[in-house]
Amino acid sequence: MLPHMLNPFVNLCVIALAFVAAYGIVAMIFTPIQTIFLPEITAYASLMFLPHGVRILSTMYFGWKAVLPLTVGSWASGLIFTPDRVSYLPDFLVLASLFVGATCPFVSFEFFKLFGKNYYFTPRSQATHWKQLIVVGLLASVLNSLGQVVVHSDYIDPSAFIRVAATYAVGDTIGLIVMMLLLMLFFRWVRIAQKASQK
Repeated sequence: MLPHMLNPFVNLCVIALAFVAAYGIVAMIFTPIQTIFLPEITAYASLMFLPHGVRILSTMYFGWKAVLPLTVGSWASGLIFTPDRVSYLPDFLVLASLFVGATCPFVSFEFFKLFGKNYYFTPRSQATHWKQLIVVGLLASVLNSLGQVVVHSDYIDPSAFIRVAATYAVGDTIGLIVMMLLLMLFFRWVRIAQKASQK
């Protein structure tokens, strides 16, 4: 029974830690730079949000089972990296924001599946639809941007709604593309290392 319990727990930890690591890179490197140019938007959105790549890829592999670890990873990231300037947000808004971010990828995958386009990873095909993932990620990004603006609407200047929503969408999409490129390079290096070790 333990292996059956351990596997979901390991998956939860790996996804949550991947999310925290990606969030940390954004918070420590990209956010300080963005704050200089877009201080009013940076409190809510990043122009290169790498965790969105973690969301999409985790959902591609695990489906609805990725929602909980993504929520945990997002919560832990906020606890570790969120600046004091947004700490005034009520707890229910934080929970709503976490829920929106974690579920939008699943909703996006299910939307395409509804129309006969199943982009989830399956052991039978073992195919990764990289180009289609960008489209799935773009839809998830739009849903997330709209959802986050609604959740934070009382705390965002109405004149900044469009800019904040656009920043969410652009940041999520760029983050996904960068994460996918890094993974493709990683897989390529793994294949090269495997071939080299067989010689």
